Amino acid sequence: MRDHLRNNQADRLQFTNPCGPTEPVSGSPVGVEWPIQLAGVKIGFLGNGKSNVAGFLEHLSKMLARQGAETTCSLAKEGPMADAGEHRYREFQELCDMVIVGVCDGGTAASTGGVDAATLASRGIPVVLVCTDAFAPLARVTLPPDMPGVRMVIVPHPLSSLTSEETIALANAGYGDVVSAITADSDSESAEGNSRRPAALISIDDDFVITDPVTDEAHGSRLLFELGFSDGLPVIVPTPDRVDAFLSDWPQASRPDRIPVLQPRRGLATPQAMAANAVMTGMPPALMPYLASALEAAAHPKFKLFNLQTTTNPVTPVVVVGGPHARSTGFNDGAGSLGSGNIANATLGRALKLCMRNLGGGRAADGTDPATMGQPGKYAFCFAENEDFTTWPRLRQQTRLTSLSAADDAVTLVGVTGTMNMIIKSTSAEELLQMIAGSIRSIGSNDYMFGGNPLLVLCVRRRMIWNSLADFGVEVFGSSG
Repeated sequence: MRDHLRNNQADRLQFTNPCGPTEPVSGSPVGVEWPIQLAGVKIGFLGNGKSNVAGFLEHLSKMLARQGAETTCSLAKEGPMADAGEHRYREFQELCDMVIVGVCDGGTAASTGGVDAATLASRGIPVVLVCTDAFAPLARVTLPPDMPGVRMVIVPHPLSSLTSEETIALANAGYGDVVSAITADSDSESAEGNSRRPAALISIDDDFVITDPVTDEAHGSRLLFELGFSDGLPVIVPTPDRVDAFLSDWPQASRPDRIPVLQPRRGLATPQAMAANAVMTGMPPALMPYLASALEAAAHPKFKLFNLQTTTNPVTPVVVVGGPHARSTGFNDGAGSLGSGNIANATLGRALKLCMRNLGGGRAADGTDPATMGQPGKYAFCFAENEDFTTWPRLRQQTRLTSLSAADDAVTLVGVTGTMNMIIKSTSAEELLQMIAGSIRSIGSNDYMFGGNPLLVLCVRRRMIWNSLADFGVEVFGSSG
């Protein structure tokens, strides 16, 4: 194993980069001209609707006016979860010499703030992006590399829970940094952010080489964790030989017709990057089509991976595998299917999460996964749909985005915040529906507070409820069986 890891160079470990490349920025770079003084500068402000943001920016505007700057446009988005929109971008272009965007004091506020800043800068408008320190890394990862039109100012977290007086004090404390960012001769902030890359790591094409001595597989696994590539569980080092062998078992690898882009980092899920993350989990090569499909689903605009990856809520995708070959491929659709003890469930679920981490940029340790507490499903969450007992539409047939039949193998992704157990004591469809409705209406849950689509997983292990399930199918889908 040690000789395999060294790749014919003593004491060196070469491995395929599990982060892969990022999506190229469209269009030609636009020159940005920063002011050298505040007097006469026309400044725009873009708020995000979070608590105390308007007060912070208003006080900042008053202080800048004392030095001759003019506020020519002050706009606020409907909320922090969406970008500013084309009409606001155009208004800033027409009226402002530069724009201050902020305050990014939350997960989606930081990520969409980074998008707003990058969009304005790509149109030649200098932007100062104001973030609290807790969410600055997330804002950075949403910015494309080499973005000289965006400079970041970091203020202490939090903002939203402050009093009016404390908000003004925070604006006063950050004012000097804002002025320095506007009038600095060169960019002091890097869009690449806090990258854990030791001097002993060098890059060669699509691979990395660790020049420090690597003793064995366990040592290599620890180094990958220290570099930020793993989730904390042991991994298999994705050496080029292992990745190439993995891809040789997947014919589609040589002719990908489309490459998913994972947000917010905009990482490209190339065959090599997918395989590197799959190798790290020990996933069997036969599951590669399922992983590719899962990543395609995750990257679909309707799934809103950007919001899912950047929220402080613990939401994460669960992978539901369905189809006539799921069980023979090794997926568990029976007892313990949501738990441990199955290679296919565990490795496919974990491979998706490593891709979200490495390609998509969601890393809790770096502050780019801002989930307040997270959940175990962020390691792995995958199970198969048992199709033996009902004639209801399969989960893959319930979506409006595809036209799959019961004969197709497919994966379905659902964003979930965790699991909630429901002990079934009903003997009729009516009682079952009442139990389900009462359980789903859990006060404090995301679905209860904001609306959503809870995923209902029913156990059919006990024969006594099959009749109720048949009647339940009639109630919900208009079908029996």
